[in-house]
Amino acid sequence: MVCHNPKTVVEAIFAGKERQFNRRFLSLANHYLFEPATCTPA
Repeated sequence: MVCHNPKTVVEAIFAGKERQFNRRFLSLANHYLFEPATCTPA
């Protein structure tokens, strides 16, 4: 799943493509077996 850094999914944005995902979102990703990924704007 590729998302565009919504606040409901990403808690913090670090340098480059490093992101801190929401704990509940990571739980959902683990349950449905998908790897979350984010894209950079533009």
